[in-house]
Amino acid sequence: MSASLNNAQLEILKLFAADLSEAELQDLRRLLIEFRYRRLQQAVDKLNPSKEQIEDWGKGHDRTPYGSQNPKNQTAS
Repeated sequence: MSASLNNAQLEILKLFAADLSEAELQDLRRLLIEFRYRRLQQAVDKLNPSKEQIEDWGKGHDRTPYGSQNPKNQTAS
């Protein structure tokens, strides 16, 4: 299985063609975290959830059950 890199991954690899100092690496990490935060904040702002919706999301259970726990996959004995 071969996976190709996306444009963001390729750009990051170009950045690392030159060695970065520890301070530069910390700056890069901070920038990447801020970038991800802004994108997440924009997505949440688009949803415009109420306080109750956010609390419900925190209580939610959205995981997919394992095949053995999925009633559709169980056969009658």
